[in-house]
Amino acid sequence: MSNANAATVSAPQVRTYTSKERNFYLCGLVGQNIIYNIIGSALAYYFQFTLLIPAVAVSTIMAVARVWDAINDPIMGTIVDRTRSKWGKCRPFLIYVPLPLFIVTTLCFVNFGFYEESQTAMNVLIIGWAVFTYLLWEVVYTVGDIPLWGVTSLMTEVEKDRQKLLSLARIFGGVGAGITLLAMQPAALMVGGWIAEPIGIEMAGSEEAWIALNEQQEAMSKEFNIELEKYNADPAAYTAETGLDYDALAAKYLTTNEIIAEATRQGER
Repeated sequence: MSNANAATVSAPQVRTYTSKERNFYLCGLVGQNIIYNIIGSALAYYFQFTLLIPAVAVSTIMAVARVWDAINDPIMGTIVDRTRSKWGKCRPFLIYVPLPLFIVTTLCFVNFGFYEESQTAMNVLIIGWAVFTYLLWEVVYTVGDIPLWGVTSLMTEVEKDRQKLLSLARIFGGVGAGITLLAMQPAALMVGGWIAEPIGIEMAGSEEAWIALNEQQEAMSKEFNIELEKYNADPAAYTAETGLDYDALAAKYLTTNEIIAEATRQGER
């Protein structure tokens, strides 16, 4: 046997992922990003305009969640690194986290009748429920997120393959985000109609709330366009007559919190 053939036979085989493993991993990334973007794009809106939690309280909840996220990420990373099981470091978390994450995500958008305009205690309770569910969601999401990205280093020993997998992961993550943006409103209308009403639980996206909200936004947009045309025709005269420059005019019509909140109240009644 020649030296070249001997070297070929004795060379260690480099481990990397199969196409099946890659495809399943990318499907998982799509699902994860659907969940993440549901929370990222809808939860603050739901808190403020459906549950009518004050904007200051919503901002505080989000800020506390960011601080909590910065704390639990390294903790979870340490837990994963120290995990020893027959399935490895990451797989146990990836197997068992999806169902709890689905449940907690649903709970974030469920209010068990806590809100009552005339009862301060009930309003405090709903803020407490919002804080509890969102922070719980952060914990459960992190338990799945850290292993999901960490497993890439365990799937292949080839750096080029790992970089390729990470690039595909970002692309498929964007696909998950796009699915969320396209499907969120139709899904909210459907769920609001056949779940929220029969069981008497307030949920984001009842059809009446969306209709009222859209009507308010359309009316506000038309009024803003009319006033903007007047301003553009003669800015100096418009400002002298109304006391509004362009920035003040935009702020008047584009600051929509009160209008949207009122529209949501009408839709939920």
